[in-house]
Amino acid sequence: MPIDCDASCSTCVTSSINCLSCSNIFMAPSISGVCTLCSYTSQSYSSDGLTCQTCPSISNCLNCFNSTSCFQCSPGYFLDVKSYQCVLSCPAGSHSSSNNNYYYCRYYEFY
Repeated sequence: MPIDCDASCSTCVTSSINCLSCSNIFMAPSISGVCTLCSYTSQSYSSDGLTCQTCPSISNCLNCFNSTSCFQCSPGYFLDVKSYQCVLSCPAGSHSSSNNNYYYCRYYEFY
């Protein structure tokens, strides 16, 4: 009989929480098979739901969606929400903004 996996698992074996892969891009299975956050390093994500990886190719990035797109920058940097890169100052057509210690470049929109 097939096993109904826990919502955090993409695939599981022997029990609903014994995950082989995880459904969240910020999680990977621990040794015990439980999906846990990729937080043993500061720049973590899981591209395949199997293993945690770091974002070394993104300068000044603390956390990322994948190997090329940042979502939280190091202190002193702003996230350019068009390029998902960290910048020292916001580009023309945008201004700096913050929300809960997330600093980003907000683009002006004309209606």
